[in-house]
Amino acid sequence: MKIILFTLCILFYTNLCPAQNNFQRVVGGISDDDAKHVCTSMDQAFILAGSTLSFGNGATDGYLLKVDTNGSVVWASTYGNSDDDYLEWVEPTHDGGFILCGYTFSVLKQAFHAIIIRVDGTGNILWQKQIALADVTRAYCIRETFDHGFILCGEEDSSGADGNILLVKLDSLGNLQWNKSFGIPLNADVGQCVIQTNDSGFALCAYSRFGLNSSLAVVLKTDPQGILEWSKNYYSGSTSNRTYPNHIIQMDDDNYVISGSTYMVGQPQNNLFLFSLDTAGLERWSHVYSTGNWDLCNSMFELPELDGFLLCGYTSSPATGIGNALILKTDINGNLLWNESYGNDTLDSYFNSLSIQGMNNIFLVGTTYTFGAGGQEVFFAARDTTGLSNGCNTTQALFTSYAFPLTNNQATANRALSLTVDTLNYLTASGFLEADPCLNTSIEQASMMSKIGIYPNPGKGEFTISNPGSERVIQLTVTDELGRIIMLMPINSEEQNIRCNLSALAKGVYCIVVSTAIEVRLIKYIQV
Repeated sequence: MKIILFTLCILFYTNLCPAQNNFQRVVGGISDDDAKHVCTSMDQAFILAGSTLSFGNGATDGYLLKVDTNGSVVWASTYGNSDDDYLEWVEPTHDGGFILCGYTFSVLKQAFHAIIIRVDGTGNILWQKQIALADVTRAYCIRETFDHGFILCGEEDSSGADGNILLVKLDSLGNLQWNKSFGIPLNADVGQCVIQTNDSGFALCAYSRFGLNSSLAVVLKTDPQGILEWSKNYYSGSTSNRTYPNHIIQMDDDNYVISGSTYMVGQPQNNLFLFSLDTAGLERWSHVYSTGNWDLCNSMFELPELDGFLLCGYTSSPATGIGNALILKTDINGNLLWNESYGNDTLDSYFNSLSIQGMNNIFLVGTTYTFGAGGQEVFFAARDTTGLSNGCNTTQALFTSYAFPLTNNQATANRALSLTVDTLNYLTASGFLEADPCLNTSIEQASMMSKIGIYPNPGKGEFTISNPGSERVIQLTVTDELGRIIMLMPINSEEQNIRCNLSALAKGVYCIVVSTAIEVRLIKYIQV
């Protein structure tokens, strides 16, 4: 049975923490939802991009949410059709809107196509495009360029081999200006993150897979027209190791910093890494961060005024192997300062991306199986940069840092593609209803406090609300899978077993929302 602190099929768990608007939230419906990337809007709110199966137009849809500085969702939009659609990146544009990218799986063609969506400041579609090449074309990162056009990177397999890095330049309306494909022969190459450099060219990081499980980090630098200036691959120790970069930035001094994850033969499990390159791609410094368990880095952010770097991802518990969402801070040279993880060692949680509001307010987004419905839900948290938050469900992992000496070689060849950019026809929807039921309790207290449930489930319309704590049950609300209210039933009872009759409902899946004097519980109910 899935029991959720929420109302009307959206989940919100609230934690009151001191100063800087520290909070934690979970958002989702009765199916799987996640957040892959976050950016800060012009009005200092946060924009989350990901996917939802709980809301939208049928299958998995792209999901975009705006969250204010108090953790309240301002609006939520879905983008998709009958295919599965995923958003991987969101970036603010100069006019207050946003540019999104990701991919769709076409059931008809049995192929992945890259998608690009331009929206205004409230999530309304301005234009939408797709790029379809062979079986696999995915976009993972997009940026607005100095000329108000866009640059995106990802992967494509039009050569019929294992795939190449895709780099595409679009104008402000999404029309193709040029495209490039880069790859190491016989390897599978995937572009992860692209930036426009201070000289108006572009730099991107990628990984190149080969053999059974091996991979190299790849960094490319091009001129403003995508002509390759230099490319290098990086590994530490043996080429049998696995190195996966995921984020690249350029510093004010024109040097680069790249983050990611690595598994090195002879070293414990998986680790986070951070390394810096000069303008020619030569190593300046490098670090690996490890607990000796399974640790992953999913993104990185440069702090203002040379205050260092933030990495986010995942770290596993040595006792249970369960992963908690992780934030880790270093100084400007990559030396470890502190870390904190979020979770309770029962199910996995991840941070996938982070952003900054002002000078020191951090906003982290990701996925949790721990705090939600028992499935996958959007998880986000806010805190400051000054040290440990000491918030609920937080712990400090024992990380060590050691050198990550790099070997680098010339990496890739490049070629032009015969590529077209076509118009999409996505539908939009709004899958959002809001509640904030736990203003006076922490997540830990809430998870231990409530024992409310219903049985039998599945059922035929007659069931009992189990209320062992004798809470005053005020109301029962029934919604469908899209969050639409089907029925409201006043209860006003403190009995431990409260009988209800919903036999008038058709067969199907419903959300049963039990509202008490101190909390709200949602239970997935199946009518048979």
